[in-house]
Amino acid sequence: MGNQSAEELRGLIVVKALWFARDAGFDDVVVETDAINVKTALSSQGYDLASCGMLISDIKALLLVASQNYSIKFKHRSCNTVADSLAKFGCALDSGAIMVWPDGHLAFVNYHVAADIQSAPS
Repeated sequence: MGNQSAEELRGLIVVKALWFARDAGFDDVVVETDAINVKTALSSQGYDLASCGMLISDIKALLLVASQNYSIKFKHRSCNTVADSLAKFGCALDSGAIMVWPDGHLAFVNYHVAADIQSAPS
């Protein structure tokens, strides 16, 4: 992935996810990120001059095309062990691999869902 910043890499992940959501026909999309800069950039009108401004502009346009109803939320990494574990799992896949679980999920996800529920504020 070269010399891209963490924000650029997270932005590219959002792009991939939004294309998937659009192609799968999802009506409601929630973008959760552990990068506050990405959340701020996607939520603001004036952040497009940042170093990854063109990518942010592309994501904003894709949000409008991909979903009629979307929201952007910041979640600290410790609050979402499911996403963190799935990201690590995805990084270990062969390049170009696609996995979809329409009728189930990976077994290790149960453990992480339980951990997220226990760590969630009451």
